[in-house]
Amino acid sequence: MAGVSAETRGALLNCHSVRVGKRGAVIIPGSLRKSFGIEEGSLLIAEARPEGILLRPAAIYPVEVYTVERKAEFLLDNAGIQWAGGAADIGVRVGGGTAQSWGSGPARKA
Repeated sequence: MAGVSAETRGALLNCHSVRVGKRGAVIIPGSLRKSFGIEEGSLLIAEARPEGILLRPAAIYPVEVYTVERKAEFLLDNAGIQWAGGAADIGVRVGGGTAQSWGSGPARKA
């Protein structure tokens, strides 16, 4: 391959031919699946690029959904204020080192 850069030569040597089956199914060669940790049921991202379609493993991270009370606890903790609010509290107002409930709970000193 005279006149071809080392990078292009390396890319060509790492290329694999695959066939598109019924309903668009593509079989990824076993050596590539093993190299990238792709197993049956793995999620991939299919990304349109000017030079073609890029398939890459998807990074999945768990997401925690916080309640209003837990968000208030984070905010107060970052402000250096301790709060023992209950489930009946709707929100929290912080000012002058005091956390005050908009709900039924009494104001608490830091």
